[in-house]
Parts: sequence; structure tokens; C-alpha cells
Amino acid sequence: MSSRNPKISAAFSARLAKLAPEQKLRVIVMLANGPSRKSSGRRLTREQRRRAMEKTQATADGALRAVDRILERFDGKRLAKRADALGCVAVETTAAGIRALADAPEVESILEDQQIGLLHRPAK
Repeated sequence: MSSRNPKISAAFSARLAKLAPEQKLRVIVMLANGPSRKSSGRRLTREQRRRAMEKTQATADGALRAVDRILERFDGKRLAKRADALGCVAVETTAAGIRALADAPEVESILEDQQIGLLHRPAK
């Protein structure tokens, strides 16, 4: 048995091991955007935020080509045209495809795409 990839949580890795080989799963792929800049502690201007987002998306566009090649090999698909402002993209692929994505240097981490809801519903 191979060692667990740190780009996938232990709990998610355990769930992947139980999937049938052809079963597909939706995941969020966080793309590697190069070395991160240290924050100056000051709030960015609107223009600085816009430039940072454009830079993140431009870097992500290059990484998406590698992601697409992996998805093609494992009968997967990208669920969004471009990465979002944080450099993330939703994909659907098999457990083997998820592991291959985790091995790619263009990928920072992989998260299981889960429904988000309230933990506690307020009484009416």
C-alpha cells in the first residue's frame, strides 16, 4: 500500500480507498499559485485586489492545462471554465484521477466537494 499524499486529508483518503474504480466524485482542486507574498498588514486597494486576482487566474490557467491532461486520462472533467479568484476549480473524476491530481506539482491540495449547511437551525 502506498503512503498517503499530504495534499489529501487522511479522512478523505480513506473514503477514496473504498470507492469502486469507475465511481466518480466531485472535488475542489486548489491550484498551486507559486510562492505566496507576505502580507504587508495593510488593506489592499481595489486596484491591487483586481491585479492580484488577475495574476492568480493567469497562473491558474497554466496549471489547468496540466489538470485537464490528467482528467482526460481518468475519464474526468472540469466543472468550471476557469479557476476562481482563489485559484480553485471543481472537477469530477475517479479516485485514481484524484490521486493523480494530488501527485501533480500544479496542485496545492484537494478537498472533497461537500454540501454546506447550518449546524444548528434556529427555532422559529
